[in-house]
Amino acid sequence: MFGLLLVIIATGLGSVSPDLSGDNYGLEQGLPTQFVLVSFDATPRGDVRPEKYRFVQMLERIRSAAPPNYSGPAPSFTFFFNTMILQLRNGWIPPPYTRWARDSSWRRWRKNPNLQQSRVIGHGQNPQTIATAVKTLKYMQKMGMELASHGVRHYSGRGWTMEQWHAEFAEHARILALHKLPKPAGYRAPFLQTSKAGFARADDPAFHVMQEYGMRYDSSKGSRLQPRWPRRVGATGIWEIGIPTYKRKDGPMLLFGKSGTNKWAFIHILREQFERRYHTNRAPLILGGHGEFSSITERFLIEVCYRPGVHCATYSEFIQYLECPPELEGRTQLL
Repeated sequence: MFGLLLVIIATGLGSVSPDLSGDNYGLEQGLPTQFVLVSFDATPRGDVRPEKYRFVQMLERIRSAAPPNYSGPAPSFTFFFNTMILQLRNGWIPPPYTRWARDSSWRRWRKNPNLQQSRVIGHGQNPQTIATAVKTLKYMQKMGMELASHGVRHYSGRGWTMEQWHAEFAEHARILALHKLPKPAGYRAPFLQTSKAGFARADDPAFHVMQEYGMRYDSSKGSRLQPRWPRRVGATGIWEIGIPTYKRKDGPMLLFGKSGTNKWAFIHILREQFERRYHTNRAPLILGGHGEFSSITERFLIEVCYRPGVHCATYSEFIQYLECPPELEGRTQLL
């Protein structure tokens, strides 16, 4: 079941400290941090310079809105990207009289011929756009954004075997190493589909392979909108950070993209859910998408990121907090 509550054990004290599950959520050294976790599923296509990329500019505007004398953590995002666009189609040939006609290094950027071509995302147009896209990703990392994995081809993994997951993760790792990009700490499955439908489970082949590739968290499953803290996926030790679902009379609407609502309803949902968490158990508010309603998302983050006790953080920063919350000054461990 999604969102099992965290259990906090006070080491050396011989008792269990208050949990984070309801109104009685105060910790010994203060309230839990209110995390706001914003992520985007996108890959720069290399058609604009890094400083002009839309998500770079969005984060710069949010940071520039910090109140005078603000000394808290800088807001940031997590960016789930595919590597197919950092590869060339197998039939690409450099035009004559270009640098690439003389430099054969681009041959390493061809896609793996054993993997099917993506039906959703394309390849890089040429080595120059790929080089610019890689430069943009490194620029984002330098800004403090987290680069996480969205796989290679953007295929649905429903029903995939262990071997299929290995092929996908190995190719993703190969391309990252080729472009000297960082090893990701987390994963989000395309279409939010791992091998087995429903809640995250340790016997899902996807989670076995995530564990082998050192993933600390996954964000591939839908979850309830109620304020709940994440849980680990069995013996894998992977934290599952689900995508909340907003239930409507005319059907579900994921807090992932814009399906089923308009921008003013969207910001109302965000404000309502933030206040609900901020004034109760301070479970994280999670928002994912591809950049839909980006102006509304930006406006919302400027409203909340600089409030007392709030951290608009990357997923990895949140996982680090889960494993050792600073409010407890290192005297506890989370199970």
